[in-house]
Amino acid sequence: MDAVSWLRSKTQNRWLFGLVVVFAIEPTLSALTSRFGKGGWWLGDFDAVICGAWRVANAQSPYVVDARCQGLEAAAFVYAPQVAQTFAPLVQALGAWGLHWAYLPFLAASVATLLWYAVLRPMPEVPLHLRLMGLMAIRGSPITTGNLGAVCQAAVIGASLLVRRARWLFIAVVVVAATIKPFFLTALIVLLFEDRPWRRRLITFGAALALGIATFFAMLTAAGPLGEEWRAFMSRIVMDEQPGRGLFLAYAAMGLDADTLLAYVLYGLYAAATVTAGLIVAEGNRLTGENRVTLGLGVAQMINPRLFEYNYDFYLLYPAIALVVIVSQGLSRRGFTVLSWIFVGGMAAEFLISIIGIQFISAIPHALMICLSVLIGAAVLTARQDRQQVRTWVAQPGLAMRQAVVAVITGRI
Repeated sequence: MDAVSWLRSKTQNRWLFGLVVVFAIEPTLSALTSRFGKGGWWLGDFDAVICGAWRVANAQSPYVVDARCQGLEAAAFVYAPQVAQTFAPLVQALGAWGLHWAYLPFLAASVATLLWYAVLRPMPEVPLHLRLMGLMAIRGSPITTGNLGAVCQAAVIGASLLVRRARWLFIAVVVVAATIKPFFLTALIVLLFEDRPWRRRLITFGAALALGIATFFAMLTAAGPLGEEWRAFMSRIVMDEQPGRGLFLAYAAMGLDADTLLAYVLYGLYAAATVTAGLIVAEGNRLTGENRVTLGLGVAQMINPRLFEYNYDFYLLYPAIALVVIVSQGLSRRGFTVLSWIFVGGMAAEFLISIIGIQFISAIPHALMICLSVLIGAAVLTARQDRQQVRTWVAQPGLAMRQAVVAVITGRI
């Protein structure tokens, strides 16, 4: 029996379904009860922005180890100097504590959006109990930390749902989010997953990516004297001390410095292979427009080298992988059974690992490995089902790219 059918049969019992729901919301409840019961600082990640802005407003560097200011116990500020400069007027107008509490409604709305996207939004193809398994596997205390990534992810979700009607709005939201966290640029690959002619997809994606990269380097150039401090501090915190649960963690496990040519080349190969696998699933199974966006956002998280729960990345990743599991049902019964158990068993294992607290496993990007296994497995099943169709599809991007280049050169675009 496949895991989806097994889970469905078990959750028909109201008590067992309620138990799954309790397990699904346990990470949030655990984070909240821990803060209320044991104490601890609330919204420390956002307070990093407040303290960075306060220091800039007082002509100080925001890149310091002791990030406290105005009574706030903040995390390290790792954003661009322009982010601190943008928030500085708000700190001056509202005060540090005023901005701290004024942020709460935005955080609450963003968390509600993420929970809606992951579990509550209509997804007829993906049963609720399967999505709850994904929510169960999300760990950490994102609500209590107040990471600014929550607002960014919620904005990207909202814009992605309008991508067919307002494509440039989606691009603008992603580029703005990337000025806060550069890895948000990976969300632009949603443009490749749209159900449009390949030529248009490639041109739009290329132009959007160029805009995003140009914006990032413009910020680096305009950062002034703080630019070098920012790059050094970001490299230390982001790549070394807090690599997340994605490719940076894999680099750390291999002893590979993430800021090297070899690391960049490996990332390029990994990203290309992952996106290709996702596109094979989308094209070969003729996914609808909304499901293409869901899959595209999920693959975007997988190629985010600093995959991180505090950035709310997993709220977008797990629904996409649950969708891939369901899609595989029409490809191969045996393959579907295997992939369904990889996902359901993997999510249950993630839950148990976090509860037990097995330390050595934390050095391995196991959540990413589970998702990659399902995506690549579904891509292989798709390719095996209709080899000729896949060969034709693989040839189309190259042809579309050549047509786009010719169109640009000849001035037809």
